Amino acid sequence: MTCCIAGIIFEFSNLRADEFNENFLPFVVSEPVCDSHRERCAINVIGANRDLCGKKSDKAWSFKDQDGFATLTAANPEGDLLWRMTGALPYENLTFEWNPDTFFAVYNNESCGPYGIIAVLALVMRLLCLKGIVLHCSAAVVDGVGIICTGRSGQGKSTIATIFDGAGIPVLTDERAIIRVEESGLQVYGSPWPSSGMFVLNSSAPLKRIYGSSAESVGK
Repeated sequence: MTCCIAGIIFEFSNLRADEFNENFLPFVVSEPVCDSHRERCAINVIGANRDLCGKKSDKAWSFKDQDGFATLTAANPEGDLLWRMTGALPYENLTFEWNPDTFFAVYNNESCGPYGIIAVLALVMRLLCLKGIVLHCSAAVVDGVGIICTGRSGQGKSTIATIFDGAGIPVLTDERAIIRVEESGLQVYGSPWPSSGMFVLNSSAPLKRIYGSSAESVGK
């Protein structure tokens, strides 16, 4: 499966587009992309690896970097390893493998599908070298420029996105926006990981405004 997220081409071996959920459809690339100026990331999806069975970790998430080679892992509440992603700087080539005893028990019911976690991990890893972040927020394009609204879960990000949508304003996302530093400045992108509003748009705009909840407003 090949998709374009935040202007980066991601190529997943051993996975088909129909194995991802429908939120990824706007981002799927059906034709080969030959643009040499595009940033890329190839993910070798090894799949089930029984060598991970029985391995434990005392951390829910672990990131280790040794001489530019990174190992990223996650564990369930019992400490059983779920998966492992590895790669060397600048993370243009990554490898992903999962524990066949634990992986699907956690990710089969995820709203982004069992393989959506692979995509978001690859994106975050690649952005480490591309001056970018994934931000928990909603984002919309108002009069040609991007604005984002941040806040804790339940504080109205999806509600604001719904209001924007009702007013005919394009909503990039109501859950996870991607921000990149580009030659023209900050650019905000939509993503295939929505919240309850299910807003997914493969588009972007120059970022001009960031709105957030004040400490005094929390809980009101």
